[in-house]
Amino acid sequence: MSKIIEFQTRNWGPFWVDACDADHVRAAWGWGFNGHHVVGPNDGSTRLLHRQLVKAPKGKVVDHQDGNGRNCTRANLRIGTKQQNSWNRNRSTVRHDFGSRFVGVIRNGPGGIALPWRAMIMNGGKTTQLGTYRSEVVAAEAYDKACLNLRGEFAWLNFPPAGWVQSGRSLPGPWDDWLALELRREARLLGVGRNETEGDV
Repeated sequence: MSKIIEFQTRNWGPFWVDACDADHVRAAWGWGFNGHHVVGPNDGSTRLLHRQLVKAPKGKVVDHQDGNGRNCTRANLRIGTKQQNSWNRNRSTVRHDFGSRFVGVIRNGPGGIALPWRAMIMNGGKTTQLGTYRSEVVAAEAYDKACLNLRGEFAWLNFPPAGWVQSGRSLPGPWDDWLALELRREARLLGVGRNETEGDV
């Protein structure tokens, strides 16, 4: 594992790079933080440090796996498309207008009393229905399976496996372990099985 070096921005706290990139950072002075990314140097340009470090080709974006724009270590940076970058977003940026606490799950319409939860996923501007479920948890698991299948390492999962890195934190932590256990216990008490989808999937 590479040694990590901390530097200070001119305006807003620290940022981090690998030791192999420290000379690049030291060669310019006045690195700043624009609220999202490390920029600079202080010459009026908006050059982004993370793009410089991985030499991103034109038309591609650089994704910070943990969602922290100050973390410019190579292990945290990966080249992808704008769409892949948008997939790796924090749950707090997702709207929960339809009553679910999970990404990709909404409450079914008024006729959905027996199967009140619907799982769906957007891909390439199209919505794919994943089925309807008695349990919100099972619907979230159906979304996770489809999301991982479609988006691979850029997937934002409701129940990430151990060691999976998502925006802002490495999961699962103690809170996520507790929440996952509580939700699965709730599903078992409701007698919910994993194969309860109905209709075309």
